[in-house]
Amino acid sequence: MIKKITLLLCISFFTQFLMAQDETRSREKMRLVGKKIYLGNRPLSIADARDLSVTLPEAYLYFNRAKRIRDWNYFWSGYLGLTALSSNSLSQNQNPTYGVFGLLIGIIVVPREIRRQKLIIKGIEAYNAKQINQ
Repeated sequence: MIKKITLLLCISFFTQFLMAQDETRSREKMRLVGKKIYLGNRPLSIADARDLSVTLPEAYLYFNRAKRIRDWNYFWSGYLGLTALSSNSLSQNQNPTYGVFGLLIGIIVVPREIRRQKLIIKGIEAYNAKQINQ
């Protein structure tokens, strides 16, 4: 009987302790330092920021769009750009159009990265605004 009471007291104590930690974490503001997202002192990836804001639709949409842009940028710059540049350097006739194609891919990706950064900033602002209101 004493063991059960002690166990119940321990469970209730730890539950209150964990709830207090959750409450503190939810009140922390998200911020952008350079190109990294932080929640308090903890660094977050864009996917983590998106997952944290699942109950905040506006912030979730911004983070989701930013993640999709990054995924497509990896595809465009990584696969197509490197393929074009490597096929140009390995070919015997040295056709310069492949190098130009790789350069165009880079030109396309840079403005998309700037747009992605703006979406992250908007997502952080939406997250912080909704967290303060809750």
